[in-house]
Amino acid sequence: MTSLDAGNQHSYEDTDDSRSLNVFRQSSLIALIAGAIGSFVLLLMSRENAPIFLVVLFVIWVLGPFAFLAIAYRFDKRWLKAKRVALYATTIATTIASLAIYGYVNIWPPQSTRAFVWVLVPPVSVFLTVASVGIAAVTGGTKSKKASYRNFCRLPRVLRTAIRKIM
Repeated sequence: MTSLDAGNQHSYEDTDDSRSLNVFRQSSLIALIAGAIGSFVLLLMSRENAPIFLVVLFVIWVLGPFAFLAIAYRFDKRWLKAKRVALYATTIATTIASLAIYGYVNIWPPQSTRAFVWVLVPPVSVFLTVASVGIAAVTGGTKSKKASYRNFCRLPRVLRTAIRKIM
C-alpha cells in the first residue's frame, strides 16, 4: 500500500467516524424532542386541580433540562468528540430516565404527594449532564497521554476514584 492509499484510507475512516457521530447526534436530538414532549404530556396528565400559575411554573421547571440540552446542542459542533459523545449519551439517558420516572409516578402514584418527583428530577438531570460532559472534557480528547493524565489529576478525588472503578 502506497502512502497515497494510506492517506485515502484514513480519510474514509474519518468519514465513517463522522457519519456514525452524526447518526448518534440525530438520534439523540429525536430523543430530546420526544423526552420534552413526553414529559410535558405526563405533567399535564398528573396535575390535580392545581392553579394554572403553578402548572405553568412546573412546565418551565420540568422542561428546563431539555432546554439546557437544546442549548448545548447549539454549540456542540465546536466541541471535541469526547464531549459530544457524552452530551449525546446523556441526552438519551435523561430522556429515558425522565419518562420512566414520570410515567411510573402517573401509573402508580405514591401515597404521599407526587410533587416531590416533579421537583427533584430536573435539577438531578442537569447536574448529571454537566458532570458527564465536564468529565469528558477534562479526561478525553487530549493529544498525549501525559496531558490526559494531568487533566485526570485535576478532577476531585471522589470522581477519580469512581472513574477508576468503572475502567
